[in-house]
Amino acid sequence: MPALPSVPNAIRVDILTNVGADVAALSRIHVAYSGGPPSSADATGLAAALYTIFAATLAPYMHLSDALRGVEVTDLSSPTGGQGSHTQLTIGSLAGQPLPADVCLLASMTIGRRYRGGPAPADLPVLLGVGAVRQYRAERLRDGQRGAGSGRLG
Repeated sequence: MPALPSVPNAIRVDILTNVGADVAALSRIHVAYSGGPPSSADATGLAAALYTIFAATLAPYMHLSDALRGVEVTDLSSPTGGQGSHTQLTIGSLAGQPLPADVCLLASMTIGRRYRGGPAPADLPVLLGVGAVRQYRAERLRDGQRGAGSGRLG
C-alpha cells in the first residue's frame, strides 16, 4: 500500500477510550492549524492539554464501565511530522445500565468554507444516557446538544 499523501497544516487527534470490554476504541478528528509545523514536543504538549479538556468535559457523560485513556496528536503535513501522546486513565461517572457500545454522540463541527464531504463529524463514546431499561435519557441528550453546540465536546 502506498504512503498516504501529506496534508499541509493539518493534525490528526485520536481520542483513545475504553468502551465496556473494548479497550481499543478511538474517536478521530482532524484539525487545521496555521504557522509552522508542530514539533514532537509541541504535539506532546497539545495532547496533554487536549486530554485535560476531554477528561473534564467527556468523563461526566461516560458510563462507569467506560474510560478516557489518552490522546495522540500527529502532524500530517509531512511523513516525518511531529507526533506526541498523553496517556492517563479517567473513568466515566454515569451509573446505571449502559447502552450498547455502538451508541455514541455524533458531534458535527462547523467549517468556515464549503467543501466536498460535508461537515467534519466526531463520534464520541459519551452520553450513554443510562437507565434501568437501557433507554436514552432525554436530559443527557440535551446536555450533549448544548455541549457540542458550544464546542465543549468537539
